[in-house]
Amino acid sequence: MGAGIEVNQFHVTAAMRACSKAGKWETALALLESLDCLRVPQEEKIFGAAFSCCERCGKWQQVSACEQVTQWGQAVQLLVDMQAGQWTVALEILGSMPGLRVLPDAVTLASAISCLEKGEQWERALQLLSQGFGEKMQVNHIGLSAAISACEKAGQWKAACEVLRFSATARIRTDIVVYSAAIAACSRSGEWQAAFGLLEQMAVEHIRHDTVACTAAITACTNSTEWKSALSLLNSMNLQLLSPEIFAYTAALSACDLGERWEEALILMEDMQQSSMVIDGMHVGCAISAVQKRRGRPAAIRLLKALRATWPPLTPQSREADMEGLDVLSQRPGLLVLNKPAGVRTEDTLEQVARLGKVTEISRLDVPTSGLLPVVLDDETSTAARWYKAQFAGRLARKEYLCLCEGEVLPADGEQRVELPLRILPPGSGTARAAVDPLGREALTCYESLAVYSCDNKIWSLVRAKPKTGRMHQIRAHLASTGLPLVGDRVYGLPGPFWCPRLFLHCRRLTLLGWDGKELSIDAPLPAELRAALEHLEREAS
Repeated sequence: MGAGIEVNQFHVTAAMRACSKAGKWETALALLESLDCLRVPQEEKIFGAAFSCCERCGKWQQVSACEQVTQWGQAVQLLVDMQAGQWTVALEILGSMPGLRVLPDAVTLASAISCLEKGEQWERALQLLSQGFGEKMQVNHIGLSAAISACEKAGQWKAACEVLRFSATARIRTDIVVYSAAIAACSRSGEWQAAFGLLEQMAVEHIRHDTVACTAAITACTNSTEWKSALSLLNSMNLQLLSPEIFAYTAALSACDLGERWEEALILMEDMQQSSMVIDGMHVGCAISAVQKRRGRPAAIRLLKALRATWPPLTPQSREADMEGLDVLSQRPGLLVLNKPAGVRTEDTLEQVARLGKVTEISRLDVPTSGLLPVVLDDETSTAARWYKAQFAGRLARKEYLCLCEGEVLPADGEQRVELPLRILPPGSGTARAAVDPLGREALTCYESLAVYSCDNKIWSLVRAKPKTGRMHQIRAHLASTGLPLVGDRVYGLPGPFWCPRLFLHCRRLTLLGWDGKELSIDAPLPAELRAALEHLEREAS
C-alpha cells in the first residue's frame, strides 16, 4: 500500500469481504497467500472471510489447499466448523488433513462429528468416532456428546448407551453434557428405565445431576404411563436443590395426562404457582385432558370452568373496526375466528392481526390449507389465552375438515380411525413432513366417507376428517398412510389433476366453549375453487 500506511488485519478482512461480494475468490486466495509478505498475523476473522468467499463461489477445495491453511491447524478447524450440516464436505476436509500436514485434533474431530449429527448421519458419526479411537486421535466430551446426539435423533438409544459405555472402557472423561445427551436419547425413545439407570450411574461416578439431565429423564416418562416415576424424580430435584424449571413441570404434567392423573396435575400447577411460574393453557390442558379420559367430557368442562373462576377477569378487547383485509367469521370476547385462504401462512395472518394489538396462536393451518383459524386477542399469559388454549390442549375444542382423496374409503359406512404416532422429519432440501414412526407423538384421526366419484378412470372420495390431536400435517400423513392421499398433496401424494388447482383440504367447522361457557360452533364456507372441483366430479359422474 501507499507509503506510511501499515496494513493490518482489519484492512485484509475488509478486502476479503469485498472479494466475497464481487465473487472474486481467486483474489481472496491470493490475498490469503500474501499474509506473510504483508506482515499481517494469521487470525480467525481473516480466514473466516476468505472461507466465506470461497464457499459462496463453491471453491472450498481450493481454499483447503492454500499453503496458509495447511500451516495453521486452527484454519482447518474453522473450515470444518463452517460446513454446518454439510457433512459430506466436512468428511472430505477431514480426510484431506494428513495431506495438508495438519493432524486432526479433538476439536476438529468433534466438529466433523457435529456436522454428521446435524445431517442426521448417526452411523457415519459412529464410524468416525470409532476411526478416531482406532487411529489414536484425541477424542473429547464434545465429540462424544455429538455422536450420542446423532443416535438420539435417529432413535438409536441403544447405540447411544453403547458409546457411553465404550468411553468408560477407553478411559475417556465423561461429564454431565455426555450423560445428558445419552439420557435425551433414551427419552426420545420412551426408554424411561434406561434414562433413570443413567442417572444412577452418574451418582456412582460422582457426576452431580443437573436440571437438563433430570428434565430429560422426566420427559422419558411422557411416552409411557410412568407418572409416578416422573413425579418422584421431580420431587428429588427439589430435595437436591436443583430448582426444577418450567420444562420439568411441563414434562411431568404430560406424564400425568397420559396416566390420567388429573388430581396430581392440579397439585403440580399449585406448586408452579407457589414458585412464581407462569401457568399457561398447555399446562391447564394436561389436567383437562386427563380428567376427560378418566371421567368424560362433561367432567372436563366442569373442571375447566372451576379453574377459570380462580383466574383474573377477561381483558376487554375491541378491534371490530380494524379488520380490513381479513375475512372475519366471528368475534367473541377474547377470540377472533378468521377464514384463512389457501396459500397464506398462519404466521403472516397473525402478524397482520398483531399490528392492532396483542395476539396468541392457539391453532394453525398449513399454508395450502384453507378455513377456520382462531386467534386469541391477548398475550400468552392472559386469561383469554389460558381459557381457549386449554380447550385445544385438553381436546375439548373440535375441528372438522373436508378433504378429497384419491381412492375409496373401505368400509364405506361408519367412522374409521387412524391411530398412528407421527414424527416430524427435518426439511432437508424440501419441506418438513410428518412420518408414521413408533418414536413419534401419539396422533389420532377419525374420518368417514361422504361421497364417492368416478372420474379419469379413478375413484375419488369426499371425506370428513376429525383430528383428535393436533400434529403437523396430521390428516395428510394419516390418510396417505392408509392409501388415501389427498388430491393436490405434493408432499404425501402427487400433483393434483387440472380440475383441482390446489390441495383439497379445508377446515370447515370449529366447535369450542365461548367465554360464557356455552358451546360455540362456527362454519367456514367451501372456497369457490374447491366447489368447482366437486362440480366437475359430479358432472363427470352423471
